[in-house]
Amino acid sequence: KREKGDSTHAGHKKLSCILKGPKSTRTKGPLKILQVNLNHWEAAQDLLAQTVKELKVDAVIIADQYRNLSGPAWVTDSTNKLAAIWACGEHPFQQKMAKPELGFVRVKIKGVYQDTRQRIGQVD
Repeated sequence: KREKGDSTHAGHKKLSCILKGPKSTRTKGPLKILQVNLNHWEAAQDLLAQTVKELKVDAVIIADQYRNLSGPAWVTDSTNKLAAIWACGEHPFQQKMAKPELGFVRVKIKGVYQDTRQRIGQVD
């Protein structure tokens, strides 16, 4: 379902909430991170924004995304289709990889490094 303000361009979908992200009411404590494999499935990605909002997630580590979202809160691996990280809460990326690799991207959010190869709970 498309919402007012949605647009699609060259395989990228831009949602009005993507640049701002669903704001979490949590300002203290650890980051809340969701790790998902969307298996290149459109319906799964369409449900992701709602899931993020309901769970009040700060960041999502995504494998096999269906499409890439535009904006500074979304980074992908070098293929643009195997791995992504979405800063969907109130904490923006502090650092990103200058050159993402095949199936791998790494970011720093709220003083914590997280990459697409780590398991949740494992941080640098």
